Amino acid sequence: MRVRGSVDAHTSSTLETTLAALMSKGAFEIVLDLNDVGYLASAGVGVLISAQSRTKEHHGNVVLMNVQSPVEAVLEILGIRELFQVVNDRASALRCFTQHVA
Repeated sequence: MRVRGSVDAHTSSTLETTLAALMSKGAFEIVLDLNDVGYLASAGVGVLISAQSRTKEHHGNVVLMNVQSPVEAVLEILGIRELFQVVNDRASALRCFTQHVA
């Protein structure tokens, strides 16, 4: 799923609703393409952590793809970078799911 723009207090609810809709349909292996996200606020971080927690409950995973430097810095500063697999391309993202199952 491609995410665009800033993910902050004003926009994080849209991301949260979209992720909830995916998971309600049984999608618990989710790739978030963050190439077009230049800013991630604490509200957005909360959505990512919540989604990761929910997918893990269903033996799934949220993989972050094409994470830009400002967003990666936020994940590092908050000490949550290790909660997510971060990859640079779709093939690597899909391998995360086959490795998770094995």
